Amino acid sequence: MSTGPLRAFSRWRLRARRGKYARGGWRCTTELRSIAAGIAIAKLPCPGDPVVLVDSADSCNAGSSGDSMAVAGRILELAPEIRAATVVNAPEAADQAHALGVGKPGHLPLGRSRGPRAASILVDGYVKSLHDGRFWQEGPAGRGTPVEIGPTAVIRVENLDVVTCHWMAGNGDLQLYRAFGIEPTLYDLVVVKACTSFRAGYGKISTRIYETDTPGAAPVDVTRLEYRKVPRTMYPWSDRDDSRIGDALFCRE
Repeated sequence: MSTGPLRAFSRWRLRARRGKYARGGWRCTTELRSIAAGIAIAKLPCPGDPVVLVDSADSCNAGSSGDSMAVAGRILELAPEIRAATVVNAPEAADQAHALGVGKPGHLPLGRSRGPRAASILVDGYVKSLHDGRFWQEGPAGRGTPVEIGPTAVIRVENLDVVTCHWMAGNGDLQLYRAFGIEPTLYDLVVVKACTSFRAGYGKISTRIYETDTPGAAPVDVTRLEYRKVPRTMYPWSDRDDSRIGDALFCRE
């Protein structure tokens, strides 16, 4: 067996004992902006460089339900004049849009289709386009992978385009918008409900990517979750630190 991993573990154990990885040192290094702050930045003219507002708390890949309209609601409240786009699991609204037809107005429920605590809103909009919900991922991650998100509709609410679907997939891929007629580079703000891999694609079209402190089932700050049976000694709910790191008994190469 190689001694390399054992040496690495020993170095890590030494740093931990010296306090480099003590509980007080574990901190999220990503700056989380408020939803309002991200929207305010999007109001500054920067053609071809959209604000990418990351709503990882509503990412299906992170275990959330993908049906929160918290960010969309704030956009309509604070800056209805900016051109923005978002996506939501809203099968009822998607089916209603298909029944109405392209160009038809409607009073549509958006959000809270799966998560009982997800933010929802009722909107007066019109059906911009209808789709079968099939596309191929652009990548680079999973390039060419076929994706199906069920009957899909793009609902226009003031200047906000909402991709409504039955089940979200390919969250961090640009084709989740482009396949349905939404070109992110022509917008002031696009909401990305992903927590991993999205930078590989969106980093090519935007220099203004902001992790945002949004509500949802998968928040970056886990202390916002309403745990009922978490041990009182578990970090970060407790500052108690009585753990001890012993010597390695076995180390696989």
